[in-house]
Amino acid sequence: GIDLESRGTAISFYLVCIAKENGEASSFSYEYDLSRTLRGFSPERIGEAAARKALMSLGARKIESFRGEVILSPDVAADVLFGPVVSSINADNVQRGRSLWADKIGLEVADRKLTLIDDGLLPYGIGSSQFDAEGVPSQRTVVVENGVLRSFLYDSYTANKANRESTGNAARGSYSSLPSISISNLLVKPGTKSPEDLISEVDNGIIINRFSGNVEFESGDFSGIAKQACYVRNGEVKFPLKETMISGNAFESLKRIIEVGSDRRATMDGVYAPSILIGDVNIVSK
Repeated sequence: GIDLESRGTAISFYLVCIAKENGEASSFSYEYDLSRTLRGFSPERIGEAAARKALMSLGARKIESFRGEVILSPDVAADVLFGPVVSSINADNVQRGRSLWADKIGLEVADRKLTLIDDGLLPYGIGSSQFDAEGVPSQRTVVVENGVLRSFLYDSYTANKANRESTGNAARGSYSSLPSISISNLLVKPGTKSPEDLISEVDNGIIINRFSGNVEFESGDFSGIAKQACYVRNGEVKFPLKETMISGNAFESLKRIIEVGSDRRATMDGVYAPSILIGDVNIVSK
């Protein structure tokens, strides 16, 4: 057997607020931060960002249903696009026939702008550690490179079954539970364009800052309410939207990535995601 131990520090801050004006209340806005160090950690900045989002959603209007472009905030991208990806690169799901990417190694699964790396050694990464829950050294694994699927994530059991080496992705809920596969820090390679640059590229679409709905991890189908959303026309934000529905498929959307933003951040899903602009999404007015 092995006997290993490590120590670490983590800090998180979460804030929820609403804005009111002339009797109208916005939908609730939230902002948060996750860090392994106090360096750069600012509750004031988080509060200001949450307030801006709440104020931005006042005066919301309805729009007609259409198919168009959508800018997903980092949190929405982590949930809607990369939730199904995390499930599909899990070697246990692959071996149980629960991954649509099971036979796609070496094949293109997304637009070439997308590169994904699981990095258990990321300095100050939220999910970083010297070793995983089985004592296997953590490592950096290229999962998708320029749109091409390169690797799944393995623990010792699934690696042995596939005649592979573990990628150091075993995790436990507690010391008494069996290990299962988990991402460490799943990094989406950022692009060079700011959120404002992404907006300037939208002809007819919306920005989504919060998503409330269903995401089927195995199939990739998603549908739900786009909250704290704004209508964008000809590269300009026109007005906030009353709760609008979106639907589509994550795996198809990955192939319709128009741009990947530069604003990557750590999300609560363990994914370091930037804003992502995708095309041809079904947008339905409630």
